[in-house]
Amino acid sequence: MKDKLLIIIFICILILTGVAYVLFWLTENDRSESFKNEEPKRISDSLQKNSARLPEKDPIESSNKPTSIWETLPLNALPKSLKNISQPSDTAVLINLSRLRAVNLSIGDKVSFVIPQNGYLLSVIISEIREENNGITILKSEPNQYITNYVTIILGQKTTLGNFFTPAGEYELLGNLEAGWLADSRSFPGPSEGDYIADKEPRMLEAPTSADRPLPIRE
Repeated sequence: MKDKLLIIIFICILILTGVAYVLFWLTENDRSESFKNEEPKRISDSLQKNSARLPEKDPIESSNKPTSIWETLPLNALPKSLKNISQPSDTAVLINLSRLRAVNLSIGDKVSFVIPQNGYLLSVIISEIREENNGITILKSEPNQYITNYVTIILGQKTTLGNFFTPAGEYELLGNLEAGWLADSRSFPGPSEGDYIADKEPRMLEAPTSADRPLPIRE
């Protein structure tokens, strides 16, 4: 009788162990499937958070974009030294020339100018530098294949002049050592009729020297 009872108890233990193992296996399988479904989502969320922490990078084009050698000035910042040069037109822009005057350019240097009227970035390579006896320096660049994108700049002892040829037209600079007006070339007055046509016929002040009379020789 005792042997039968032990056998029955042993069989019950085996059955309970088997049931417990089956329940454990089913529960573990559910947990594994849930983990597989949640893992990609957690990885994606983690990547998004890390990406949000990183600073945004500028595109390569903007990082390589050349900087303009000048900058615009508000009209209320007009230097006293430039008040004797009137604004050529309503579209003329006041330019700070301090950096252009301070830089020591050489042949082969690349210089960029932003044209404020249209935002065009004019980049040129200095091809000629000529220094005159009166302290004037002339800077030039070569035009491209379309005969545009070139400059001529005259750096005087007290004045700064320039012509800037762009695909959108020609612009002129008129200023001093501090600042200047940049405007469309059409804004600057050209020669008037009175500049090359005499109002009256020329009047001779004295009779011409006779050809028979010898010219004076300076000693």
